[in-house]
Amino acid sequence: MITPALLIIPLVHFAGRKMEHPRVKGVLQTVVVASAGLLLAAAIPLARDALTDPVTIAIAVVSLVVLLTTTIDTLWIILALGVGGRRAYEPPLGPFGGLSTPPDFQGSKIDVRNS
Repeated sequence: MITPALLIIPLVHFAGRKMEHPRVKGVLQTVVVASAGLLLAAAIPLARDALTDPVTIAIAVVSLVVLLTTTIDTLWIILALGVGGRRAYEPPLGPFGGLSTPPDFQGSKIDVRNS
């Protein structure tokens, strides 16, 4: 995978000097559209596998809306929705602190007479 990175550096240098040429503009626009298509083609199967329940769909929709409508950095959106997703999948603690029944304290009595 290092070959495309090594090839892109001379290409960017060449394109920077010839950017006003119509053919160079056309080639660079085509490369941008092709790379966007490749990203979309890779994202669709990932989304099908990841978006399996209402919580993950809600997280995806909220993150898309926030990304498109605000200037908040992506890192903060990922962190906030990660915490929200964790809280959504966290089991409720209930009246006994996560235990299904109250703790049994009868066996833990200490007999001070035999000490």
